[in-house]
Amino acid sequence: MTTFSAFYRREQQISSVRLARSSNLAGTYSNGPSNNGIGATLTVAASTLTIDSVLCVENDRILLFAQTSGFQNGIYFIASIGSTVVLERAPDFQTFDQMKPGYFVPVAAGTEFNGAVFGVVEPQVGIVGTDSIVFANVAASPDSLTLNNDGLQIYDTDASHLLTISPGSNLTADRVFTLTTGDAARTLDISAANVTVSTFGASVVDDASAAAAATTLGLGTGDNVSFLSATLPNAGLHLLDTNASHDLVISPGSDLTADRVLTLTTGDAARSITLSGNPTLADWFDQSVKVADNPAFASVTLNNSGLHVLDSNASHDLVITPGSDLTADRILTLTTGDAARTLDISAANVTVSVFGASLVDDAADLNALTTLNLRRGDSDTWGGGGTSFAFTCTGIVATDIVLVSLIASANNVAVTKCVAGAGVITVDFTADPGAGTIVNFLGIPTV
Repeated sequence: MTTFSAFYRREQQISSVRLARSSNLAGTYSNGPSNNGIGATLTVAASTLTIDSVLCVENDRILLFAQTSGFQNGIYFIASIGSTVVLERAPDFQTFDQMKPGYFVPVAAGTEFNGAVFGVVEPQVGIVGTDSIVFANVAASPDSLTLNNDGLQIYDTDASHLLTISPGSNLTADRVFTLTTGDAARTLDISAANVTVSTFGASVVDDASAAAAATTLGLGTGDNVSFLSATLPNAGLHLLDTNASHDLVISPGSDLTADRVLTLTTGDAARSITLSGNPTLADWFDQSVKVADNPAFASVTLNNSGLHVLDSNASHDLVITPGSDLTADRILTLTTGDAARTLDISAANVTVSVFGASLVDDAADLNALTTLNLRRGDSDTWGGGGTSFAFTCTGIVATDIVLVSLIASANNVAVTKCVAGAGVITVDFTADPGAGTIVNFLGIPTV
């Protein structure tokens, strides 16, 4: 078989560069005096140039492999540094036949690419200054890595945040996987076979703040979070409020599906609601109701253990005392808060008119008489001389029922008759009462 030396190249390595840049270097590109790449330059509007954490100096060889315009990629050297930095294509990488796929160049320095090797890959460049020049990091990390687990440690800038897969963590056999932070304060153990999301229902989220916990769980802190359903073994459910004394607690032992006893207790243990059996709305009426506004009820049936209607002044409270049966003997006692006023209604089928016989209790007799519409007083004085006289009695009307009594007279006589008139009462005596006769009167209006 005949071979030709032109098909082979003993050395495909290009002379190494000092630095490689992984992002676009902005500048003005010129494709050389003959527009063919020979003598091509990239002029950067800066007085210094740092690549991969290293300050460049003149004659440094530089690899640009991530230019926005792919035809600007390639190997350059620093031609000059002054008011601008001028990069010129290296003499060994400025024509298309020096840019063949498979050629490679090592990198000597830098934080990220120290020791890296970049190779030219297809497509083959045809026209320098027009066609993209493509490089690949041939020494980069592979897509997958298989390790015997002696421990894998992923570094962070803060050593206390290291991530460690500990030796013995077998991810395919017993499925025990431990992730430990650098300070060993956080460990996640997954030991169930074929773990699903529901397995994590009993997990504890420990964060420095509620907002951090929400972030850990992937929940928004500003919006209400909804769950379609959640089933928990009841070790106690605690709903936090901004005021700890208003927290809501479902205590351990509250079985919501068996005996249906549910206890809700606030954080200060001052409020408890217990539901026993299949409760209905009617079951609530023996509970204390405390609301800011006055509640309205269509009807309420109470076993009379006492009804207390509060007023802003405690002495005006209305109380229906225990033993007041409203349906049997119709005895109802209403007592104000200071117990100074009591109304007893004991007659069957009581009507308003029955109250006419009620006792009126006022601070003064005159007030009581006015309340009852009664007229009373003493008559004018008569000097005697007969057995009948019309005494002046202020306020008396002809329709009044009148009562009189003799309070002053000269002779021992008795009253036999009295008749009301307009402002007078005519009184008959058994004999002449004599000088200085005065009677006392009471006028009662007819109904």
